[in-house]
Amino acid sequence: MVVEEKLEKIEKEIQSIKMLITFRSDLLAEKKPVSLRGICDILVSDEELEKYIESAKKSVFGGTRVLRD
Repeated sequence: MVVEEKLEKIEKEIQSIKMLITFRSDLLAEKKPVSLRGICDILVSDEELEKYIESAKKSVFGGTRVLRD
């Protein structure tokens, strides 16, 4: 009887861990927008930031015209 109770407890713990892992992986996979402009504000001047953003756009989008929000 004691062995069955311990086994049942272990099975419940395994189920809880599986649910936790599934929940956490869903949170990590969810994409959230991030403002790099706000983060970089402290590190570089506005002019430098604009130059870096334009450079990154060209690099990512291959020279196609990108409209700013």
